[in-house]
Amino acid sequence: MSDSPLTDHPIFDVPNANELYYEIEQDTIRRKLLAIRGSDIILAVGKSLRITSLVDPKGPGSSKASYKTLYTPHVDFNITQISLSPEGKFLAVAGVHQLAIVILPRPTYSRLPTADVECREYDVSSQAEEPLQTLYFLPQKSRRRGYQADRSAEQIVSFTFGKGVADWGPLTVYALAKSGDIYAMAPFLPTHADVPYQYLTYLEAFVKAKRDVAMRTKGPEGSSSASTAAAYDQQFKYVSTLMKQANTTGSGKGSVAHIRRPESGILATNPVRQGPFLLQPEPAEFEESAFTDACDILYVSYGFDAPAPEHGESEAESAVTTSRPEYLGVILVSHVDGRVDVLLDLVKMEAMWDGETSLEEAPPLPVLSVFETIDLGIFSTVSHGGALNLLSDNYIALTADPLRSQSIYAYHAFGVHILDLRVWMDLLSSAMYKANAMGKKAGMNLADALSQVPGSQIKWVLDTFSDEEKASAPVVAVVPVNNPSISFNLLAITSAYEPVPLDLLSTADLTPPGNDVASSQNPDIRALVSQRPPYVTLLSKEKYEVPPMAEFARVPTQAHPANRLMLTQTLLGFREHMNKTDGKTQTLQKYVEGASKRMTLQEKELERQVEALNKAKARLAGLQASGQDLLQGRLKRAADTQRELSKRVDRLLQHCMNNSSAKLSEVERQWFAELAELRVKITANGAGHSLQERADAVIDRHNLLRKDLEELRSAEPQAKPPPTLGTVQLKSVHSRLSTEDKLLLAAKERVENLSAMLESITTAT
Repeated sequence: MSDSPLTDHPIFDVPNANELYYEIEQDTIRRKLLAIRGSDIILAVGKSLRITSLVDPKGPGSSKASYKTLYTPHVDFNITQISLSPEGKFLAVAGVHQLAIVILPRPTYSRLPTADVECREYDVSSQAEEPLQTLYFLPQKSRRRGYQADRSAEQIVSFTFGKGVADWGPLTVYALAKSGDIYAMAPFLPTHADVPYQYLTYLEAFVKAKRDVAMRTKGPEGSSSASTAAAYDQQFKYVSTLMKQANTTGSGKGSVAHIRRPESGILATNPVRQGPFLLQPEPAEFEESAFTDACDILYVSYGFDAPAPEHGESEAESAVTTSRPEYLGVILVSHVDGRVDVLLDLVKMEAMWDGETSLEEAPPLPVLSVFETIDLGIFSTVSHGGALNLLSDNYIALTADPLRSQSIYAYHAFGVHILDLRVWMDLLSSAMYKANAMGKKAGMNLADALSQVPGSQIKWVLDTFSDEEKASAPVVAVVPVNNPSISFNLLAITSAYEPVPLDLLSTADLTPPGNDVASSQNPDIRALVSQRPPYVTLLSKEKYEVPPMAEFARVPTQAHPANRLMLTQTLLGFREHMNKTDGKTQTLQKYVEGASKRMTLQEKELERQVEALNKAKARLAGLQASGQDLLQGRLKRAADTQRELSKRVDRLLQHCMNNSSAKLSEVERQWFAELAELRVKITANGAGHSLQERADAVIDRHNLLRKDLEELRSAEPQAKPPPTLGTVQLKSVHSRLSTEDKLLLAAKERVENLSAMLESITTAT
């Protein structure tokens, strides 16, 4: 696929692209909206995912060029990042506070940290709602209210995994705070993990050797050596537990062991948080920069074979240096103002668990060595252009080339940079290995290596900042393309979903820091910023440089005697002078031709500008001549439209009034009259004829009779009942009185209910 058909592909046709980019209200958020799986390209647009094939036999510029939108009903949020699984079967889709997993179709179909300083592991196949384990990189928030000087220290902006061969590097998680502090945890192992068996054997041998040395030098209980021996013993138990599982699932070089994280004892507890790291020496900062927040962190390692034996080395020394390959760990930290700190991981992390050490014997803070601070030139560029406000939305994301780990791509709001670490990593890593292997016998010690190795090489391969318009087109994704059938090897996407294919040169051709970056492969900046340039001059295609004419200036000659003899050396000098003169004449002819072409181009540009000026004048004159008539016609049409709208509003208002205030029917009037009569009959009116008043009178009379009866009974306790009423007759009288009492209470309750209903109906009407 060539460059121009790619830019015209319908997958990048996104209406209102800038509105989608600025719809997310969050400063300096990481964005990665593009992923490539083989020859398939996946693009995130708002809340949808588009997919198409880069290798199309008919060509993307043909009428058959198209894309498909993946069915993702659970992705109901604006997508800020997408990440492809190593197998290419799943796609992690992340928003500002949401995360979803999408199952991708077959190829060629024609863990995220949160701002609450937690890193969570999810099993999307069985339990997607609750995390399997959670790591806390910062202390949990206290309920006490108070003032904190640095709120940015509470925000984690990025994290990365370490690397290594025979240490805890691959099981270490590094987290970066917005303030620039770095924290780490080790060991971190997913609940279900596939680990190379060879790495476990190396790690077991490494930990066992340290434990044996610590046990031999172990001091009394409570000493530092005893604590060190206990820590190494705990590490050995952890590795032994993993090796027992690995031996049952597979063994041998190149095999993968299926292991499960320990679930009992101290080995099942979370690893302890280590940090913040001490950076020695302190990284340099820009004096006038107020944008010092950290953005992204990336851990890269560079593996190298042992150096070849030098002249004079013994066989034992050469056997030591060629025993096995070594790795140099490097951590890169980017900042908003364009600084990238390059840190060396010289002292590897040690595994530690919660509860393993007490507060009195807290371990010392880990250390990272600062190798250099790279200036990408962003701060100076925007400060000279008077656009420092653009740095508030800047986020420098770091990603490594999958084939060349020493090549780092940094994309941000002003374009794309390439950082080449290969030269100094080669020299420094070999010097470090020889210094560790042979000590003082090494040809170059570490101090000499640090003073002699050069810095990283950088190049601004894509510049999207426009000095004239004081604006830029932020780059939201950069993906390396390793496909021989495609003519480019790096694809960048701007915030306006404008694809920018880049055919990068070899990393050896990168310019060192401080060189002019104007020669980088930059597309038309005005087109990227405004998308519709009003006028493109012919003079912007090629930059014309005035030829140096000082070398053609006439040099005054000295007078020589007329009778001087013509020797062979004199003739040879004349010949050399004539050759130089011919060369200068040819160079001058080239300069004249270039100046003539430039003059012709300027004449054409002058004609175009005069023609455009005449068109603008003619249009202005036409508008001035017909402007009054056009204005009167537009005003008349606006007035007519206003009258029509007023009539429609009046009709709509009348229709609403008719529907909301309809007249009562005859049946409804009779019903309301009957309700009024019932209200008079039931409710108290002072005349004593209502049902409520009659019921109250009966109840009062009943209470008086009952009271008199009780008094009579108490006055004559020994009196015998009249012979006419026996016990059976008295029981019958009492039963009837109780029944009447219940009937009276029921009647009163019904009267009260009817009265309440009448009051509610009257209130509603």
